This record gives sequence, C-alpha cells and structure tokens, in this order.
Amino acid sequence: MDNPLLPLMREARRLYKEKSYAEALSRYERLWQSDKSLFYSDDLYSFCVCLRKGRRSSDALPIAETLIETEPNNSRFNNIYGWILYDCLFHEKQPFFGEEFLDQARKILSKTKQEPHSPYELTVLKTLEWLKKHPDLSERHTDSWIQKVDPGGLDVTSFDFHVGKGKTIRRPSNAESWYLEKTEWLLSKNRFSECLLCCDDALTLIDQKIPDGEPAPFLWRRGVSRFRLGNPSDALSDLLDAQRKIKIWAIPFEIAKVSLALEDRERAFKCALKAALFPLGIELKTECYGLLANLYRTKSQFEMERKCLLLYQLVMESLNREGDSEFSERVKAIERPHGLSYSKLYKELESLWRLSLKKVLTPVQGQLLKMLPQKKGFLKGKDGRDYFYGLAAFQGVTRQIHPGTPVEAYYDPDESSERSGAIEAYWVAPLRTDRVVT
Repeated sequence: MDNPLLPLMREARRLYKEKSYAEALSRYERLWQSDKSLFYSDDLYSFCVCLRKGRRSSDALPIAETLIETEPNNSRFNNIYGWILYDCLFHEKQPFFGEEFLDQARKILSKTKQEPHSPYELTVLKTLEWLKKHPDLSERHTDSWIQKVDPGGLDVTSFDFHVGKGKTIRRPSNAESWYLEKTEWLLSKNRFSECLLCCDDALTLIDQKIPDGEPAPFLWRRGVSRFRLGNPSDALSDLLDAQRKIKIWAIPFEIAKVSLALEDRERAFKCALKAALFPLGIELKTECYGLLANLYRTKSQFEMERKCLLLYQLVMESLNREGDSEFSERVKAIERPHGLSYSKLYKELESLWRLSLKKVLTPVQGQLLKMLPQKKGFLKGKDGRDYFYGLAAFQGVTRQIHPGTPVEAYYDPDESSERSGAIEAYWVAPLRTDRVVT
C-alpha cells in the first residue's frame, strides 16, 4: 500500500525545482516530523537548501550531518554541509571561542575544496579576519591560514550591492581580499620584501583578470615596503598613485615621511598637516606629531615644535609608554604649563594646522550644487570638475550657504587626477564679491 505522505513529498520536490523554497520547506518539515524514511539523499539535500534559504542553518545542521553519512564522498553534499557549518560559525554566532573556533573552521575546510560555489575560500578569509581580533592566536596561526589557499585558484569575481539612493558598494573578490589580508599581515610583521612581492602579484592579477579591481591598497603597501627597503623615489610614486585613486587616511602620513627623506619639505609639511587632522589611529597620530615637530624645527618655528613635542609626550604618557628617546630628551628641556591636557593642546593646534594647510592648498571657485546632512555637499568648480566636501576637520563657513551659492574651496592637486567621483574639497565658504575671478 502506498504511503499517504508520498503526494506531499512529490509536491515538496516540485516546489523545490520551481525554487519556491519557503513553500517547499513547510512540506519538508511536515514530512520530517511524520516519516523520515521517505527522505532519499537528494531530498535531504533539498531540505538543507530550503532551511539555509530561510536563514535556519542551525536547524539544518543535524539534517546535513545525516546527509553526509549517506554518501561521505559526495562533493555536492559536503559542500552544503560546509555552507551550513560556515553559517553557524560566522553568521549565527555559535558559542565557539579560541582554539575551538579554529577547529570548527578547519572542519569546514576538511569537508570542502577550493572551487567555485564552495565555502572554502570564504572560511579562510573570515578566519583571517577573526584572528586579527585575537592577537595571541594570530601570532601562532595567521601564517598557516594564509597558506591554506592556492593563490592561482582564487575566485576573481566581485559583486556590486545597491544600498539605496543610487549608492553602490563593491565587494572585493576573494582574490583581492586574500591579498589584502596577506599584505597587511606581512607589513605588520615588517616582512617588507615579501610584502613588496605579494603586492606585485596582486597588482598583476588585478591588471589581467579584475578590470573593476581596486589597486590603491596594494600601491600604498608596496610604497611603504619600498620606503622601508631604502627606495624612497619609487615609494613616493606608488603612494602618490594610490592617493589619486582612493581616500585612505594613512597615505598622506606615509607620503610625508617619504618626502622628508627626499628632502621635499614643502610636500612633507603639507601631508603631515593633513595626517594630523585626518581621523587616524593614535599610533599614527603620535608618529605624526613627532614628524611635525622635526619639520617645524627645520622651519625655525620653535614654539610650534615645542607644542608638537608636548602633544607627543602627553599621548605617550596616556599610553604608559616611553616613546622615542630623542623626543623624550627634547621634551625634558620644555617647561610644561600646569594643567595642560591633550585635548586642550590639540584643540589649539588644530586651528593653527588648518590655517597652515589652507595656505599650501589650491583654491577653486564654483557653485554649490547640493547640501547633504552633517555639513556635507557637492559643488561644481569653474574648472568644470565636481568637488565633494565632508570632513569636519577641514570645513569652513558651510552655514548660510544653499544650492546655487557661489563658493570658494581648496583642494590638493596631488589627490585629484584619477580618483573616481568628486574631488575632495576643503573650507567651502561663500565667495566674497571682491574675490570673484571671471
């Protein structure tokens, strides 16, 4: 006698083939509760897919384990099992910590291969991201996890996500992401020769196989590596090229260091000022204060040198660190005002740095096109180019202006030639009638 549930199974299979996953799932769940013997291997696979489509990978896990027991060497079954493990580990935040987390990630790799539509590469990338947040484990495991993929087999497909109001975000390909992780790791460990070669490989791959790829991060890291390996001229070329392509806050500081080594103090000063005002991490900020102190010394601006040294020392004390011995000796000779704080001194220097930087940038006149929230907006320059302003540290009198207002702004020509979209503009303000250029 036929099982009365067979028509329901046939209906579930039909709905699955039609990609009506939610409807198929409800049938599979009823069947699973009623009679598990009705499920062939392909039915178990379909059930797992439907549960995963419904973002219920934790519920799919026992079904997937049953599935791979039926055919342990079936790559398709192992793949869906791997994806379900991947979801549970990285998206559903299962309670795995430390070495146990790494064991779960290794389990995914053991069941899958580095091939299209496999979770293998993403597992490696996500684990490398996770290791960065756990320095104790990172030291022991990052190198081995980097080596778990074959660079020549990495997926070069990237994706564009539309996030509303005409804005699109590009997600890098697995290949780009892996090279980014590897070069960041090599740079952090001062392995500059390896980092340089890795950046070369990444740039070649982008040039040959990823037409919409983003070379700027690799140009930046190659520039840093070249500088540390004693080649400041080529380093400067890479860093300037990177700056023209993308906004990375740390690049101006690297350009400042390289320019100083090349005795281009004007560019070094301009870029150090930008770095001091940009939203950098405290480590780079502190280095920048020391660099500015040295630059002010060459300009015989000893009061500004003194203030930068004090700012440097205040940060070192807050971090409970010794700091550079030369800077520490110079600070000892400075009398510190009673009650001086980092925030008070930085606020004083910030306004002075803004004025100094304004003098070394290039003015442009134009018309405000559109105002955005938080004092951001677009303007059209008289040179025909589009400009965007949005960095609070560099904003001028953005109040009292509206679309159509004639305005004046400043920009850095070093930034402007290749970057897609609008050029960064600073100090947007209503144009005074006595300054209008026809």
